[in-house]
Order: sequence, then structure tokens, then C-alpha cells
Amino acid sequence: MRFLSATFLLALCLSCNKQAGEVNYGRVAEETGPWTYKTASIKNLFLDLEIVSLVGFPGDYSGNDGFGSYASFSAAYSVTSDGTYLYVADGNTLRRVDPITEEVVTVAGDVSNGGSVDGIGGDALIENTMMSTSDGQYVYFNQIYCVRRMNISTRLVETIAGDCGTSGYLDAVGTAARFSGLMGIATDGVSLFVSDDSLTIRKIDIATKQVTTFAGTNTLGGYTDGVGAAARLGLTGALALDERYLYLADYQNNIVRKIDLNTRYVKTIAGDATLAAGNVDGTGRYARLTDPFALTIDKDHIYIGGNGCSIRKINKATSTVTTIAGAHGSCTVATNGVGLAARFTTIYSFVNDGRNLFVLENDI
Repeated sequence: MRFLSATFLLALCLSCNKQAGEVNYGRVAEETGPWTYKTASIKNLFLDLEIVSLVGFPGDYSGNDGFGSYASFSAAYSVTSDGTYLYVADGNTLRRVDPITEEVVTVAGDVSNGGSVDGIGGDALIENTMMSTSDGQYVYFNQIYCVRRMNISTRLVETIAGDCGTSGYLDAVGTAARFSGLMGIATDGVSLFVSDDSLTIRKIDIATKQVTTFAGTNTLGGYTDGVGAAARLGLTGALALDERYLYLADYQNNIVRKIDLNTRYVKTIAGDATLAAGNVDGTGRYARLTDPFALTIDKDHIYIGGNGCSIRKINKATSTVTTIAGAHGSCTVATNGVGLAARFTTIYSFVNDGRNLFVLENDI
């Protein structure tokens, strides 16, 4: 799942009062030119989903700033929000998206010059950005072997944990810590949690920059539920936090899990790691998932997506899994349809603002 390029961002309205109707997904054929992508919508009375905006142009990897489909992404991997703007971790840059005007602006890094140099805005060097999160003051993002952050007000980029050029596994303070290969990241403003290819979840105290292992054991993979180091994890994508749990997209095992923040108990809540991947809605282990890589939450639900090319919702209280948009295995370019008739490509990342689910999607 590394270094794949995504080139457009869309939004699904989760709580709009719309009547059922036709979906116009923004795929418009023009007689004199190629496909163009514009604002589009899903309108369904039962699902209550509407695609309301889209930025980026499929097939264009130039990383140009602009509005709507006149902007492009070079190697976008994740999207997060500070409550006002969206931020896209895009290869060698961080990009800011205004969800109202659809303006895309590069706020840090240089699209043509990657690296790991701290600095302000375009003077900072960034490369191989992975997943990202925000506490409203900073955008935190993973490079492969280090965790970095950008101050939203000043645009100062700094490394806070790990050595960006060195892999390993070591709990320590700040840049003395080592990571095997970072993917997901989540924050509550006090701590950061990251998923590491060492088959562990690591915790970073933001104030002291102390890195500790929160769950799993280095290189000992599996799918056993348990407390802290006794749990076994697969390769894990996105993470999300609420006041009690850390939620994990364990895509290697085709399951979704949660960790109690107080007891560190790891529990599987959807999917069955002993069975083949699939797209069966159901409750808990009776549901089947395919590479659940993207994950976000709201008060009552978990939303997941990935190589299955559909968006699914898990009820936090009951662990009931429901497909709400797209169709399993139908990984085509954006296609007109209503709810389950809509089509998605590979879904990389979600962010949820309580009303809209913003989806970062591959263009192939």
C-alpha cells in the first residue's frame, strides 16, 4: 500500500436532507476533450449520502495549486482536517484544501525536491508522506521512519520522533527513537499513536517526545486479542481516536480492532482473520472485510474503505457492518449511480467533520 498515487478528493454528505434521485458523479464526457471531473452528488433517501465536492484531476501528477479540478496532486496519500481546512499529505508537500471554495494551496515542502529538512513553508523539505492527523494547532504526519509536524499558523515543519533516514525499532526520546515503517497516526492533543511495520502500535508523548510501545510485540505478527504486548497485530493502516478507544484498520488480517486506552486491551470488533477476505455485511466476526486501510470515526460509527472499493459503516455499539456506498470489487473510475450503484477506485484515506466524509481516492 506504499507510494501509490492518488489524484482526487471527494466529499460525501452524511446528514443531508435530500430526496432520492440520480447520482451525477462528475464524470462528464466532452466532445472536444478528455474526461473532466466536477462537483457531483449521490442522493439517496435511505442512505442519506450526497457527493458534494471534488478537487484534483485524474491522471495529472504535477502537484499544481488551483481550484477544483484545475488543481492536481503528485502522490497524495492521506487527508486530515483542522476543523476549517483539509490538509493532504502529498508526496514531497503538504497541501491545504478549502472545502468551501475548493482552493488547493501548497503550505509546506517542494513538489520537485524531497528531503527531511526542518524549516518554514517551502523552505522545509518533506518526502514520502504517509498518513496524517491534526489537533487544530499542528498537522502531524508520518514519513516512513519519522514523525513530523507543521505548525498551522507559522508553517514551521519539524521532526519530533525518529530518524527520517534510518529504520529500526527502539523506544526512546525524540529523534533517538527508531521506527520500522510508519503508516497510521492519530492524536488527542496530548499523545500521538502511530502504526509501525514492526507490527506494533507506538505512543508518543507530545510534550516530552518519549516513544513507547503501546500494543503488540516487535516482529511478532498475528491476530490474537490481548493486553498490550500480549496482543498480536497485522500490518495496520489508519488509526482513529475517541475518548475511550483507539481504532485500528488491521488490513493485513482483514479486520477492524480497538484498543482500550486505559487497559491497553486489544479487541477485534469486525471481520474474522481466520477466513478469507470478502464483502459480507453482518455483525462482528460474521462480517467479511477486504483490506480495510482507510478509517475514520464519528460519535456512533466507524467508516472504513480500501481495496474493496466500497465505503462501509460499523456501528460502535453493536459492531454491525453495513455497506453504504460503492460495490465490492468494482474498482472503476468514478461512475454515476445511487448509493450502492456508485463506483469508487481504491480508497486511501478518510476524514470526517461530523457532516461530511472526505474521501481521498486513487484515479486508476
